[in-house]
Amino acid sequence: MDTIKKASLKYNKEAFKNVFVTKGNMIITTKDIKVVFPERYKAINLVELGSVVKIVNIYSVLDDNKNYVTSIAPVYNFLTPTNIQEVMIDDTLNIMLEFEAGTVFATNNKLVRNESFMFNIFDEFFIKGKIPWFLQYDQISNLFLEAKKYAGSKIGDNPLTMEIIAAIISRNEQNKQQYYRQNMKGIPVHVGLNNIYYSFDNTSAKLVGAYFGAGVSSAIVNKEKKPTVVADMLRA
Repeated sequence: MDTIKKASLKYNKEAFKNVFVTKGNMIITTKDIKVVFPERYKAINLVELGSVVKIVNIYSVLDDNKNYVTSIAPVYNFLTPTNIQEVMIDDTLNIMLEFEAGTVFATNNKLVRNESFMFNIFDEFFIKGKIPWFLQYDQISNLFLEAKKYAGSKIGDNPLTMEIIAAIISRNEQNKQQYYRQNMKGIPVHVGLNNIYYSFDNTSAKLVGAYFGAGVSSAIVNKEKKPTVVADMLRA
């Protein structure tokens, strides 16, 4: 199994400017490319592998010069790779779909609206904090920006809400207690909204949540440094 270091890849939209052409309802690729996405997509129904691959359009596209670009659209598409294999991106298992120049990339560019998988995306990326390696910090809040257009869903109607959530789960790589927006150096890491230890910084919030045992443990290990407004109100 091949291994690719993320640090060796360059985000470069210009490299893919003329890669795709439309022929009828089909999309043709003009050069060799690869579509890469986390293998865990299979477990959360974001991809179905076969001779025709049904996949949600949230993935990376790589070329042979180690350039990559990101597709972000909450809609399923049907791709026809010439080969499928597994690849490690750093320490994460990914699926790689390979396409040869001149072959069909997508069988139909007329896509069907379907909002049934919106929860799968929100649960995986935000609640669990499993952001794919190829998403830039400023792209996370855009995942549902076109949800109404592509899926008929209102989940992205308030962009500010998604920006706040994206900011909450993005943390400093050296100190996960610190929000990435407070020190935008290096690459952010992510914690899920369901992570009691990192997602809540005060004792009251940890104890009021559904996971009381985990909340107590976190409150003991990671004590709050000053009382919050909520704590003062509960004491009153």
